[in-house]
Amino acid sequence: MKFIIPTNESYSNTTLPVLIPSLFRAGVSPTDIVICYNSNREEHDVVGEQGIVHHYFDRHLYEYVALLGALRYDEDVFFFHDTCEVDANFIELLTNFMEGKEFRSIRLKHGYSNNMGVYTRALLREIEPRIKEFPKRIDKNTAIKWEDTFYGDGTLCFGGAPRVEGSIDVYGQGQIRRVEHYTSIGIKKYKSHWGQGIVGDKP
Repeated sequence: MKFIIPTNESYSNTTLPVLIPSLFRAGVSPTDIVICYNSNREEHDVVGEQGIVHHYFDRHLYEYVALLGALRYDEDVFFFHDTCEVDANFIELLTNFMEGKEFRSIRLKHGYSNNMGVYTRALLREIEPRIKEFPKRIDKNTAIKWEDTFYGDGTLCFGGAPRVEGSIDVYGQGQIRRVEHYTSIGIKKYKSHWGQGIVGDKP
């Protein structure tokens, strides 16, 4: 399984130093980590010193840039957001949940899941034509409209609503984010407080 992380090139140096080390602590191999960038560069790939693959796309597709990267692999993928961190038992929880189950995708929770979770190779092949038709750029309204529409039929869920564990400036940028802890799969999502009047919020 590949662990695919969408990000913006301009913001990746803020978010990835939190997520990537947590994946290492959980036992994810660097060679199974794939980072997909929204950027203004010509499309190209870079393999980092530790074996992490970096795909740069001349696109601006919010998190959906990760699906372009996922098509390059003939295996299942776990779709993250860059504004996450995993617990040390993430891989154990993931393995235990999937054992003995048949599925085409596994969403983060019942209901709104930010597109996060497992996408099988079979599902990716099925939705490949839709992914290949992505425009070069989408606006926020389109990104919201697309939310959670790629899981397909027969999706499972890792669990229910997250446990809210307060709010912190996790990236030290003056942007307060709510900590949503999905304990059933060992993922913390650092979510911005849209609509709460806090200056400097980011998604």
